[in-house]
Amino acid sequence: MKVISILLAALIIVLTMPANAVDISTGVTVVGGNANAPPTIDNTIYDTSLLEKDISLEVSVTASDFNGVDDIDYVVATLYHENFATLYSNTPNPPRIQLDQIKLPRISVLDSDTGMLNGTLNHTNYKPGFFILKVDVFDKAGYSITEEIEVLTIAGIKGNFNGDGNVNMWDIIYLARHLAFINNYENIYSYEVTGEGDLNYWDSVNLARALARSGGSKW
Repeated sequence: MKVISILLAALIIVLTMPANAVDISTGVTVVGGNANAPPTIDNTIYDTSLLEKDISLEVSVTASDFNGVDDIDYVVATLYHENFATLYSNTPNPPRIQLDQIKLPRISVLDSDTGMLNGTLNHTNYKPGFFILKVDVFDKAGYSITEEIEVLTIAGIKGNFNGDGNVNMWDIIYLARHLAFINNYENIYSYEVTGEGDLNYWDSVNLARALARSGGSKW
């Protein structure tokens, strides 16, 4: 009976204690906010130059991190190509093609105060389409952030669907095979030619009529 009385008295003391007098430790320490937040891409500057069939893209990336710029580990800059088939929902939509990639380690930072990393991407023998710059910034904790920018659009030649630089009967055949979802004909290197905003059978018809009027050698 005495033991039960002691236990009841102890229980009453605990229940009447203020809530902040009970310390429950979770083992997790948060210092000054979210230390596990991903890095930030503050600015991306690019300069594109074309020389005959070569593309050169100079890239400068300014990045920061919650724990300071020194916590940035490296930056990956990738140049991609997307062809005009991505514009039309009723045609095959091939994946973008990676053209070039550079990895810029922390030691390549020119200014430790700004966290700017510089590099150059190059590609030879380009074709018309959209050129996308993808920037990935990684910190030493393994977190990352991604930014994508369309840096260049090359329109190509009207009706030159196969991208060889000439407009002729082979473009009609190429487009027909593309619309039939035949393998290796997924890419399109020209906007549609009818002006209706879609790529279909009528583009082949209009191109055939135009070639017939011009003798079959040009648009």
